[in-house]
Amino acid sequence: MKSKIKVLIALLLSVLGLSLIFISDIQNFLVERSNKELQVSNYDFKELKVNSEKEASYDFSQVRVISANEVIRSQVVGLDLEPIGGISIPELELNLPILKGTTNTNLLYGAATMKEQVMGEGNYSLASHNVFSGSGAEDMLFSPIVRAKEGMTIYITDKEYVYSYRIESVFVVDPTAVHVIEDSEGDKIITLVTCTDPQALQRTIVRGTLVDKVLWNDSSLDVISSFSS
Repeated sequence: MKSKIKVLIALLLSVLGLSLIFISDIQNFLVERSNKELQVSNYDFKELKVNSEKEASYDFSQVRVISANEVIRSQVVGLDLEPIGGISIPELELNLPILKGTTNTNLLYGAATMKEQVMGEGNYSLASHNVFSGSGAEDMLFSPIVRAKEGMTIYITDKEYVYSYRIESVFVVDPTAVHVIEDSEGDKIITLVTCTDPQALQRTIVRGTLVDKVLWNDSSLDVISSFSS
């Protein structure tokens, strides 16, 4: 009996050890699977419009660094996420749903709006996590924007219009620099925000200027396809 118990304990420890080794991969798999389900290509304009009119929370203090525990907990509780649009940066192979509100869950699965705002107007600000571990981490959520360069194009859409922004600058700020998402009169810009380091001590900011607004149905196939993967 004692030998059987020892074998059982050894097996349990082995399983636990393997789980810890692959926990980041499990986290990334769950996030990527949900990303695909929430892509704007899976919704029509009317659904996105209804979602955009719902109330949202913008409590930055509730946001935590991405972790496998947070991802698994959100999957167990159940995801109730309703996209209002999509964002793509073809040169970085980035394609994410835009989710209304700066909640921890929104940042885990898409690009979260950081205040009440309208596409194509003011300073349209979005945040998401930078993933630092696990398979494919460098291509998940907003991880790719740390590789953004001036001149690249950011597209956002509500499936009525596609808004094109030219990246003008990429820079790093402290977490207290909330002025980067504030509106100024006459602004037609976009601001993307993510953590620069695993400890979330700094933020990488990508800033773009609006250069075009085209009806979804008049957009090129290349642009439309950038919102599906």
